Amino acid sequence: MTGPELKRSVGDAVGAAQDVARQAQVVRERVGPPPVAGEGRRVRTSVAAAADSLRSLAAYGRTMNPNFSVSIPTTGSPTGQLSAEAHYRSSARGHERPERTFATAEAARAHSREEDAASRALFMLRYPEARLTDSTATRVPRAGELERMADDVRGWFGPGVLGRSVAERFVRTPPVVTGETQQYFRLVAATNGLIGQTVALQYPGTNHIAVDAEGIFEADRYPSEAERRCILAHEMFHYSAMLGGGYSLRWRGPNGEPVFREVLSWLHEGMTELHAQQMTRGRGHVPPTVSYAAETTVSFYLQQLVGADVLRNAYLTGDLSEVRRLVDRRLGAGTFEAIADAGSGASAFFYLRGRLGERGMPASLASWDRDAIVRTAGVVEEHREAEEERRGAERDPNAIHGSR
Repeated sequence: MTGPELKRSVGDAVGAAQDVARQAQVVRERVGPPPVAGEGRRVRTSVAAAADSLRSLAAYGRTMNPNFSVSIPTTGSPTGQLSAEAHYRSSARGHERPERTFATAEAARAHSREEDAASRALFMLRYPEARLTDSTATRVPRAGELERMADDVRGWFGPGVLGRSVAERFVRTPPVVTGETQQYFRLVAATNGLIGQTVALQYPGTNHIAVDAEGIFEADRYPSEAERRCILAHEMFHYSAMLGGGYSLRWRGPNGEPVFREVLSWLHEGMTELHAQQMTRGRGHVPPTVSYAAETTVSFYLQQLVGADVLRNAYLTGDLSEVRRLVDRRLGAGTFEAIADAGSGASAFFYLRGRLGERGMPASLASWDRDAIVRTAGVVEEHREAEEERRGAERDPNAIHGSR
């Protein structure tokens, strides 16, 4: 963005913020004596907070760093601010229990049959000439072995891992794992637009986890029991986060205003895999691979910056406010939102490494890069090799350099 364009953009944002702040003032003045005085005070306080937030945004726009473009979010009306606050509080409460629960594997398999029938019907609408059979009609030979392993992994989860509140919900409606056919997962992937070969699914709103009981035992894909256990732990962490409200990632901004991001699934997956890897390794099983390599590495860096307990609580509840505060305190205001706005684990990885270097933390970074999970993920090594190749090309006088 050029200087004049940036100036116009900031000016527009400041003007919009000031307009909405004036609207907030009008709304605040029109709040009359309510039936309940306490509720009226809360309404007026919330509207005042919205106005203060918008004024702060306007001030921030005037001093925005021209060397790093930061998009200013649409603030909306004071009514919208109050609606966002209500959404934030609702999300923070989590779920007392799933909408649909299954007490046994057999009951959960009935759910698999429903999902399979729905997927086949949708697939047939797209491809009428297809001839699909019921992929749940036969029992996978090693499904029982997988389900027994899941019983063991489920025992790893308790108050020490989940905290008392989520652990109580976990015990009340524990996750039920079923082993399904590979065809089942291929059909699910085809009808849901999933990329790659899906091997496990935690169905949102239920306590059902379905696992590809054929693919997960293929030696060329998952050669060790440690990987299978890590996959099960990964899906059970997803379920735990659903119980705690962690599916909705959000935080409070500098003035206490609620902030949401639509696309933060990459961070959720990274934190899920990090916790699954650490739990599995802590039980003596060492997976030879790490899923979501860049996302998991970024999550590990965040864990080192804010502490394991803070990150785990944020993951389980979805409330990243304390993570934002601590990251910004160590790496400078706006750093956390820049990470959240990166859009992918890879982009966040490059940004965060650069930020750590700028803040004089190369020694800490070097220590973190020696962690077994980070080394197994391999993203740091790939980054170093790419940097070496780039520097080599710069040193080579015969190298061809593009220009624009």
